[in-house]
Amino acid sequence: MKNKFIVLANIFLMSILFQNSYAQQDVNGWYWLNGQPTGNTLKYVKVFDAANMYAVGSRGTFMKTSDGGDSWSINSQVGSPDNSSTGNLATRDLNTGWFFNANTGYAAGQSLSSYLGVISRTTNGGNSWTYIQYNDTGGTVNGMYFINSNTGYLCGGTRARVHKTTDGGLTWNDISTGLNATNTWNSVMALDTGNVFICTSSKRVYYHKTGLDSAWKVWNLPGSSATITDVYFKDANTGYACGNGNYFAYTLDGGATWTQSNPPSTVGQQRMRYSAGAIYLVGAYTEIYKSVNNGATWSAINFVDGSNVNQPSPFIMYGIDVNGNDIAVVGFNGILNISNDGGSSWRNKNYSVNNNVGATTYSSILVIPTGLNSTAGKIWMGPNGGGDIFYSSNGGTNWTTKPTSHGYSIYGIDFVNSNTGYIAGGNAFQGVGEMSKTTDGGNTWNYLSLSSPLANYQINNIDFVDANTGWAVGTLGPFDPALVTKTTDGGTTWNTQTLQTSPNGSAIKVQMINANVGYVLANTLYSTIDGGTTWTKSTDPYVTSTAWSGMYIMSKDIIYLNGAGTSNLKKIIRTVNGGATWTDLTSNLLSTFAVFKTNWLNLKHGVVCGTNGYMAKTSNGGLNWSESNTGGSTTVGLGLPNKNEWYTISDRNSAYEVWRKYDNLTSISLNVTLGIEGFWNGKPMVTDTVTIQLRNSTAPYAIVDQAREVYNINGFATYEFYTAPAGSYYVVIKHRNGLETWSSAPVAMLAGGNYNYDFTTSASQAFGNNTVLKAGLYCIYSGDVNQDGVIDITDEGLIDNAALNFASGYIATDVNGDGVADLTDLGITDNNSYNLVVVARP
Repeated sequence: MKNKFIVLANIFLMSILFQNSYAQQDVNGWYWLNGQPTGNTLKYVKVFDAANMYAVGSRGTFMKTSDGGDSWSINSQVGSPDNSSTGNLATRDLNTGWFFNANTGYAAGQSLSSYLGVISRTTNGGNSWTYIQYNDTGGTVNGMYFINSNTGYLCGGTRARVHKTTDGGLTWNDISTGLNATNTWNSVMALDTGNVFICTSSKRVYYHKTGLDSAWKVWNLPGSSATITDVYFKDANTGYACGNGNYFAYTLDGGATWTQSNPPSTVGQQRMRYSAGAIYLVGAYTEIYKSVNNGATWSAINFVDGSNVNQPSPFIMYGIDVNGNDIAVVGFNGILNISNDGGSSWRNKNYSVNNNVGATTYSSILVIPTGLNSTAGKIWMGPNGGGDIFYSSNGGTNWTTKPTSHGYSIYGIDFVNSNTGYIAGGNAFQGVGEMSKTTDGGNTWNYLSLSSPLANYQINNIDFVDANTGWAVGTLGPFDPALVTKTTDGGTTWNTQTLQTSPNGSAIKVQMINANVGYVLANTLYSTIDGGTTWTKSTDPYVTSTAWSGMYIMSKDIIYLNGAGTSNLKKIIRTVNGGATWTDLTSNLLSTFAVFKTNWLNLKHGVVCGTNGYMAKTSNGGLNWSESNTGGSTTVGLGLPNKNEWYTISDRNSAYEVWRKYDNLTSISLNVTLGIEGFWNGKPMVTDTVTIQLRNSTAPYAIVDQAREVYNINGFATYEFYTAPAGSYYVVIKHRNGLETWSSAPVAMLAGGNYNYDFTTSASQAFGNNTVLKAGLYCIYSGDVNQDGVIDITDEGLIDNAALNFASGYIATDVNGDGVADLTDLGITDNNSYNLVVVARP
């Protein structure tokens, strides 16, 4: 699908979308479009009442609801900093928490060994967080418990050990002396400072019964092998322990004896809550186990909401909380179920469209705007691991799946029109390539029978220039040739093409400008001008010095390459002259960040994605980048339908990872293509600075805004207008010695929109047909040296005088752009003067 410049919807529509989606928005501005409110695994939940609940989970996720779980506000930056590859933009997993009330509490989890051991504290209901240090060597906190507002405990992995606070969690002291330093402590509970309990593997519960100055002692629990995951004492005599695998034991004599009494489950128990005389265990796929007699017998409570077909498949549940009749359970892939009647009925609070078990991550995305004034475009997502393809007709608000016969990941999606499209993928390790075709807009996908070698290659990317003619590239093995192949009959037959030097390894991407001109990214960049009959390898050191992982083609001359960079440099490079020269756009991108993909709307507006959910966007052509994080894992695909709306996906570590982010840029972007008579002679145009004015559509045609840019060798430049409101404007060219030239008619523009205007395609593009055809391009007239709107003898006199004085440099009298004023410049001007060329205005 070739890049199309499109227009942003009006700001009023955007504001409506903000309002409707705010409840699911991350503080980074990203919306989790499938798997709402999150696909990150949740480990802990706190129920204050039927309306107000908090939950924490992987990748630093904290989320809160004030309407019983119907909507959530999310902050994915609450965990300890993950500065391994994304600075402080990504945070580590959260495993547990403790809240004194709805305002004040803690969330805790992983800390890198290279970072301080910290937990996160809020005093305003999670609106903001601060780090509290508990040690200086990192660690993983698995459990927290406070006896009162001052005294509390935490426990965890080897570096976290066991710590105590007596000032409400502001400072912590290590109290693990005598404990095995290699143990992982999964939970902590205390009745008072003289009765403290922690649990670990091999059916062991450690305890202090006589104060913290005495040595820790151990209870070895009876029964089958288990890792004890939670411990709770309701008084000094009666206590409980649960574990993984399916395990429960209780004591009625202060731990002197323990009785094993497992619930009727086949999976491990992860967490326990005690409320109003009842014990609740969670861990099973679909059931909570409840006992009202200290665990002697159990009843099962099924928490599946049969009314919600769009919920994650229940798997391991990690957290539970009970407050009267209000119960919440959370777990794997963000599943979240709530009961307000003691477990008699349940509501699942996820939106997770997934009719294919396992297809919960995505390997490709294509965003197709539905119209110039729409921010709700069509989206296609290829499942990671095979199965049905995902489809949304409204920008990700709702999803359906369309059946396919693909057994492996779909890496390429391409629509050539509203009806005809292709998907492709496969698995290099299994030696399988797969492709399907639709002719009804994606409702049905017909599996294509491929022949060798395409049938044996993982197909990484496809690109069709029409319904019949397309290319596919792929990978088999590191020592097998990178595959490039072409079809001219809609995928029925394919012919292998040879890259110059026939590299081994992977052909990553193909992108064709038309049936003849295009590019392939393999071990380096290759280009063709004959439909792939020959592919020429770039020899530019700027290109060959880096192993690029992505390519984006805006036109035959404007090319972007991206990757991890060499020595933390050149993560993104761009050429505007077909590869003759390249510019580094790495700018302020994080040095440890690897760019997986990049996508561009025009020369100014672009986005990148990559490691650990790191995202960045530029509005000035890569001079500066604004960074954010999705709150998920490594992002591997992008969509940029307009400057205020971008999409990304992930194929790993979590589930349902597709996100959308809205921005609110009100500037108008205008992509202008022009020719200047004196600077163009059928070869690359001499580059120069040109001012573009936006003028009112009615007399006196006042200037509303203007911008200056240097156009490239093809006469192309992107102009940004920051003060022009929505309206209809004439587009006016102003050049140092070019004749002022107006667009043939006003162009309707919306705030935040992106538009194209090409003066070179026909004389009718200019007002009054006031351009000259030269070497295939319609160009503005040259020779108006004094910019009075008339090319006449006065201009000739200025050139003649400059030539007599051997004037050179950047001067208005240099009509052909060669740096000097001479008879050549005079000849162009004299011809236009003779023909009485003057400006044409409305």
